[in-house]
Amino acid sequence: MANDPIEQFHIEPIVPIEIETSLPGIETIFVLAEKNPQPLAASFSFMKGAEPFVSTRIKMSESSRVIVVVKAGTRFYSTAREIK
Repeated sequence: MANDPIEQFHIEPIVPIEIETSLPGIETIFVLAEKNPQPLAASFSFMKGAEPFVSTRIKMSESSRVIVVVKAGTRFYSTAREIK
């Protein structure tokens, strides 16, 4: 059957990620999945003195780079990793 909903059903992969940094004064961590229709996958805000650690899962529409941007004071830091 050409329009069978079961044949059209697609499960997007859920990718577990952990982010930890020793940078002082972390205010926000942003997680971006470069090829997702909505690239901003998550953002986390931290109170002063909180441990900058995040463990979460993000949905990815396809293999792509995942970019983590950290805001500490007036500066931004980033790193990226290819997720397949």
